[in-house]
Amino acid sequence: MARYTITPNEGLDSVRFGEPRTGLRERLGSFTSFRRGDSESPTDQFPEKGLLLSFNQDDSLELIEVTPEAQVTYQGITLFGRPYRHVLGDLREHGIEGTEDDQGVEFTDLGFALFNPAPDDPEEEVHGVSVFPRDYYSM
Repeated sequence: MARYTITPNEGLDSVRFGEPRTGLRERLGSFTSFRRGDSESPTDQFPEKGLLLSFNQDDSLELIEVTPEAQVTYQGITLFGRPYRHVLGDLREHGIEGTEDDQGVEFTDLGFALFNPAPDDPEEEVHGVSVFPRDYYSM
């Protein structure tokens, strides 16, 4: 299982924003590409690495999504494989607060979000983690 650590506003410990698509494809191995909605640039999915990578028009990495097929941590807190509410509790114990909605929670200043389609279900686990650079959602 691939393991990653979130580096706020920079990406993951081994995958950084701004890296070129070609270099990531060479380094990460087997992938498939698909287009989301009206996106001009395809998203690359690396199933064995538990990653979906989105790129800007210059083919530079601009968004990372980590799936439960991988393990990802922030400040030593494991984000997958346990109930969403427990993950949120651990983050809050470390003084990490985010903005919750009906899809999960976003930690805008730290550049990541947790996706959970049923955040009120106490046993529901985190379904995905998005990692984004500073000001990504204001672009």
